[in-house]
Amino acid sequence: SHNHRSSITAPSVLSTSTSSATSTTSPTSPQTAQGFPSTERNFTDTHIHSMLSIVRQVVRSPIAKDTFMYPSKVQASGLACYEALMPLPNNPSLVTKAFADLISYLPSRSVIEACLMDASGDNDNAEAVLSEAGHVDFCKKVIQTIEGIFCGPGMTAQNRLLVFPRIVNMCSVVVLTRYIANGRYSLWKFVVPPMRQMVRLVLPELHNVPRKSDPSDLDEMWNDLLLTIRQFLLYGGEVGLPTAAQSTGEEEELVIMQMIRDDILPHSANASDETIQGLVAVIEKCSTFQNKRPLANASVNTLFYICQRVVRDDVSPNKRVGVATLPLLINRCYGILENYLNDDRTTGKIPLPRDRHEEVIFVLTELKNLQLEPQLFDAIEAQTPTTPPNTAGAGTPGTAATFGSGAFSASGGSLRANCPAAFNKKGLAVRLFPILCEFVTCQDSSLKPALLDLLRIIATELGFSPAQ
Repeated sequence: SHNHRSSITAPSVLSTSTSSATSTTSPTSPQTAQGFPSTERNFTDTHIHSMLSIVRQVVRSPIAKDTFMYPSKVQASGLACYEALMPLPNNPSLVTKAFADLISYLPSRSVIEACLMDASGDNDNAEAVLSEAGHVDFCKKVIQTIEGIFCGPGMTAQNRLLVFPRIVNMCSVVVLTRYIANGRYSLWKFVVPPMRQMVRLVLPELHNVPRKSDPSDLDEMWNDLLLTIRQFLLYGGEVGLPTAAQSTGEEEELVIMQMIRDDILPHSANASDETIQGLVAVIEKCSTFQNKRPLANASVNTLFYICQRVVRDDVSPNKRVGVATLPLLINRCYGILENYLNDDRTTGKIPLPRDRHEEVIFVLTELKNLQLEPQLFDAIEAQTPTTPPNTAGAGTPGTAATFGSGAFSASGGSLRANCPAAFNKKGLAVRLFPILCEFVTCQDSSLKPALLDLLRIIATELGFSPAQ
């Protein structure tokens, strides 16, 4: 009967198979302390391969799906078998097969992309199509099983590195469900925390894998990781999907941003320059989202944090990441200040929204306290070709990019020759001096104390004594 079949549990299946293997063992085989033959010696790779094939057929069988509640008992038992089997094999191909089988239970990229193309992902039929490919509660259990095996003590660091590219590719597919059926197929919510946990385990170990050993595999993994992040944080805005999902997922967005800052960029030695620039560009883009204020604030904070993390003689990727970030930070600070100033002039005595005011206060306070490693400014100066001087003045288009390049000077020479203070620890504030001067015309008088403190610091950096 259905109930009888569904009541089979993983331990009974495993013990039956183990007993079968044990029954063929000679009476003189080695015994464990409990008096039973060693499982590793008797449950061979061939047995494990056969068990994985059987479990895959059972989990995909009609009886496993013939239920009103997911995961069904048959499905749950099958997933438990994976957890029981995985500590046993030393053969990497078996580990790869097990994870490939588990990932195959999730909706495929082709299914998800087809749903996205159908009425811009808003068609109610898309949810039914995805559920047919894999009920969300069953898929959630699959992801939990993948995380449990991957992060468990039975998984070696070598095997984690082996299957991690598949995990990243899986995440890049699953996050797209955020933009289908108004986000109701909520599988995307369940993949973010496990993804961060698995990233934390693997990326610190990547320094043991030389780029030249197999660069194509590493590059593909990094590309998939960048793609996953871009799709989750930027996809909805890029394709203009007016879905409810764009107003949800705030907590998951912040987790992704923290993962970029704390778990990915500090361990990106094996990543290409293009990948580093792509990750930093995602952060900068998120910092411009006015309709996602928590994410925008976290992104601006991250830009400052990345640059401040660079210290002299650091052999980690921090300097390379900082060099890629600093020009974007300069431009973003300039843009925040310039936009606020222009809007303040337009609205007159009507105050701007509170979050805009707090954003400017945050930038001014960070500029006041921030001390950057001078070698960062040397690096962006060295990699930027000399450009003609910008004579448009502060507050006009193009000024921010010119100052961000580190090549601006009123006389056409190098910035270092004309303004050595731009290469000191307070060089970021010095480079924003023109737009800060324009800020004295701002109608918002509550900004003036923070602005005055910052202008005094810049005056000192330029060699002027503060007024008594």
